[in-house]
Amino acid sequence: MVADVDALHTLCQQHGVRIVKGLKDKEFGLRAFVLADPDGNRIDVGQPS
Repeated sequence: MVADVDALHTLCQQHGVRIVKGLKDKEFGLRAFVLADPDGNRIDVGQPS
């Protein structure tokens, strides 16, 4: 969980981080996206919407 998922998503894009699943509002009250670290591990990031 982060305070500003939109800002983090933008920062990741600017630095060439691989986005696995794009930024989206989920039906369960979360705004989230999934990124991959350099080893390919998926990291889910979100904030309450």
